[in-house]
Amino acid sequence: MIGGGAREPLWCQMLADVLGVDVEAFRNADIMPAVALAAIVFADPCLPRSCRRTVTYTPDPQAAAVYGRAYPRFLRLYPALAPLAR
Repeated sequence: MIGGGAREPLWCQMLADVLGVDVEAFRNADIMPAVALAAIVFADPCLPRSCRRTVTYTPDPQAAAVYGRAYPRFLRLYPALAPLAR
C-alpha cells in the first residue's frame, strides 16, 4: 500500500483481516520517485529496494471471522444505499 491509507495502521490491519492476506505498507512512498530517478542517474538498480521502508500487517483470524460474519449483511444493505449516491 502507498498513500494516505498506508499511514493509518488500523486501515492497513483491517484490509489484511478482510482480504485474508499480508498487507505491506510503504512508510516512505513519498520519496520513492526521487529514489527511482537517482537509481537511473547513478546506474544503481538496487537503490530503490535498499531504500524502501515497509511495515507488514498479518491477518488476525479472530477479526477476519467477525468481518466474515458481517459481510452478508453488508451485501444486503449496500444496494439500498445506491440511490443516495446520485
